This record gives sequence, structure tokens and C-alpha cells, in this order.
Amino acid sequence: MKLHQIPAIHSIVTRWRRPQTGKSASDPALGDQASSNDHPQSVQAPPSPKSPSKKSVRISEAGSPPRHNSSAKGKGRELVNSGPAASAPHLPSPPPSPRINIRPRQPSRCSSGEPISHSHAGEIAKQCGPVHVHEVFECEDAVEPVRLLTLTRRTLVNEARARGGNTLVDESWEYTVSKRGKSGYTVKIDYTAGAVFVAGDGAHDPQKPVAADIAKTGGVNGLMTITSRH
Repeated sequence: MKLHQIPAIHSIVTRWRRPQTGKSASDPALGDQASSNDHPQSVQAPPSPKSPSKKSVRISEAGSPPRHNSSAKGKGRELVNSGPAASAPHLPSPPPSPRINIRPRQPSRCSSGEPISHSHAGEIAKQCGPVHVHEVFECEDAVEPVRLLTLTRRTLVNEARARGGNTLVDESWEYTVSKRGKSGYTVKIDYTAGAVFVAGDGAHDPQKPVAADIAKTGGVNGLMTITSRH
């Protein structure tokens, strides 16, 4: 009789030969795990989180504070605003420049002085009263006072004749010369005299102003052209 034919000894030997796995080979769970190990399944990576849409990105950019990108190269770089710039030191303002007042040129003035009379060959027969005239001449390039006074005195002689006289006595005059433009002059003349009638065959008017030598001192040398008279 052999040893394996004895039931008690056969069960002991069978248990000693069984692998020490903690479970029997007939366990169905162990069989399923073993079959699953024989055919490994493909490992899938966990799904990535959903990327934000463009609309959400724009909303987040609108809500977030502005970012200033600065690059060391390129013309379109933006400077980072680190805060309000330091104000420059306040410098005192310079004093105002002095105003230069350009005074207009004062007109030159000339006068004959006390009333003067020409010598007459005849005798004054009639007093016709005082006569006076004020005239303004516009001249170019020069001023000839004696010529202008002669024209003004002729106006007085005509006034004396209108009153019944034929000559003048106690004559006096005054004129002023003002510069006008580049080469123009304005001459204002005031002439006063007394109108009289002189009797006699040799009575005549001298037809020239008194104190002609004084009148020449206020003239302007050159060739005078009278442009207006009033």
C-alpha cells in the first residue's frame, strides 16, 4: 500500500504542495484578476480642464488692471508707469521787459515874433480891421516856408481888399512842420494882420511876408512839391 493512497497523508501532502498565495486556485475573483493581468488595458490620461473661451478671456482682461509691457528693443515699446512724475522745481518768472514808449516826433515851430509892418510910400487913409487865416499844406520831399507864407499872405490881401483895403500892416505869423510818412510833411500856418487902405500914387503891396529871414530857418532843404492845401 502506497502513502498517497492513505487519505490523511494525501491531504497533508496536497496542502504542502499548494502555492502560498493565501487563496485557492479555484477562487473566481483571483481568476478574473489573473486574466485581467494577462490582458492589460490602455491607460487614459485624465481629461484636461476646459480651456476658457475668447469671450471669457476678454471679460477677464477688461476686469483686470491694465498691464504695461515693456521691451528693451523696438520702436513700439511702452514705458511702465511707475507713478506720477516728479514736478519740476518752480522757478521764478523773469521780470517783464520794460515797455519802450516811442514818442512821436515833435513838430518844429517857427514864429515871426512881434507884429511888423512893411514901409509904405503913401499915407494910411483907412483902417479896415484885423484879418486872420489858418491854412494847412501837405508837401513832399522838402519845405519852403517863405513860399508857403507868401501864398497864405496873398489870401489875407484878398480878404483886406474885400473889406475896402489894399495892403496889410502889423503882420505876424507862426507855422509848424510835422513829418508825415517817408518823405511827406504837414505845414500849418497862422497869419494875422491889419487891413488898411493906403492913399497915394506910389502906394502898393510888397507881396511878401515879414521876417522872411526867420522863416527860412525852419525849412527842409530840397525841391518842395505841394500836394494839397486847405
